[in-house]
Amino acid sequence: MKRAFSLREKYEICLERRTQLEAGKKLKLEEFGLLFPGRDGKGISTSTLSDILSNSKEILMHPP
Repeated sequence: MKRAFSLREKYEICLERRTQLEAGKKLKLEEFGLLFPGRDGKGISTSTLSDILSNSKEILMHPP
């Protein structure tokens, strides 16, 4: 079952990605997803991250 992320969670994910990129760190999505483990201990799937990050400009313009 796919997990639904709140706007705050999406914002934090996008902000962390932007911060890392500005610091010159370019983690693969698989690695980046592990920074946000779920209850199962696994990270966010690459497809979910891709969906969230594709809207990062809009998400970051409207903080929760």
